[in-house]
Amino acid sequence: MHIEQIPLPPISPNLPPATQKLRQIVRDHYLDPTIKYLHKINVLKNVRSIADISTTEIVALGGGYMGASWWLDVPGEEIVLKFQRRGCDEEAEWLRVYREHGVNVPEVKAVGEAPAQFFLGKPKNKIKFLAMEAVKGPNNKRAMTAREIDASLIPSKKISENMGSQLAKILKCTSKKKFGNYNNTGEEDHVFSTWSEYLKTYLIPPHTKPFAVSDAKWIKVIRKLDMINFPDEGVYGHGDFSFHNVLVRTLDPLNIVIIDPSLVIEDPYFDLSKQFSFDKLRQAKRAAFSEGGNYIAEWWEQSPIDIPSLLDAYFKAVGSTEIDLTRLQANQLIYEIQAYNGRMEFLKGPRAPGHEKSIESDLKVRRDSIKNIVQQLTDT
Repeated sequence: MHIEQIPLPPISPNLPPATQKLRQIVRDHYLDPTIKYLHKINVLKNVRSIADISTTEIVALGGGYMGASWWLDVPGEEIVLKFQRRGCDEEAEWLRVYREHGVNVPEVKAVGEAPAQFFLGKPKNKIKFLAMEAVKGPNNKRAMTAREIDASLIPSKKISENMGSQLAKILKCTSKKKFGNYNNTGEEDHVFSTWSEYLKTYLIPPHTKPFAVSDAKWIKVIRKLDMINFPDEGVYGHGDFSFHNVLVRTLDPLNIVIIDPSLVIEDPYFDLSKQFSFDKLRQAKRAAFSEGGNYIAEWWEQSPIDIPSLLDAYFKAVGSTEIDLTRLQANQLIYEIQAYNGRMEFLKGPRAPGHEKSIESDLKVRRDSIKNIVQQLTDT
């Protein structure tokens, strides 16, 4: 097979044009040399190069904001190959720590700087690669996410309880690293000595500009953070713990695999707060549209996950239902601000017709939630 026959990873409309360009560069100049390297270090035993792979044995996946991924479906040598400008070393670290704590995640096969082949000149930027176990599903093909699989095949309560117990294991993975994002977008790490320092960076303009909250109240919130008992050490948080990052390995018994951590060292309450926010947002949006007829639901609103069951399983696994409400609200506030600004960025790109009403409702519900949390934090 020739390089040009290999499909490029799909690109969603809200990703920058540079992402598509990067994906083509990776395919044309890095994919084959990396496969040859993996054969050299015995990760791939019979596959020596792209020439040993047929068009039916390689599937293009996503790859994130600035990356590219492929599934090599060669019998006995199945792996997922992920390429990014940065973040592969960190993701390997996250996955290895998770496995040590009993979290079901793909096994890391190899990680490092991707070798390149350019006929003229040298690559301008270093590309990293991560080779991982290719998780197979019930039909011995590529495992589908809980988002993709037929919801009728998965009892909502059962998969939610599985996710809750996995989240409990994740949030026990303590770290000596600084708090914040060890991201893969090509930017510098956004890290701080304390969790409150990290949160405060989202409580100043431009992050706070869209909300009808006075400067005086934002200052009160910032001062409130200094009074909260945040942990001295963070955990290897997932950052995007949701059904689209859960692969279903088997249905009976149900076995799930967690993928794609967002590389954040966090207060454990941060991932927990997202679950509370998601449930409240979904309920609020449904109520908002109860009198306004049907609308096109966003994909995340079609989640089979039952949040109360997920949280019940989480608290059962940690052995306590005790929650510091103020600490939870502080984390939830920052998550909501990040989510709101992320949705605003999404609005700048093309989107499917009919989704405007849903997106506008999403933004309104989040604005109301942010104002309410600020009010609660400044009233106490």
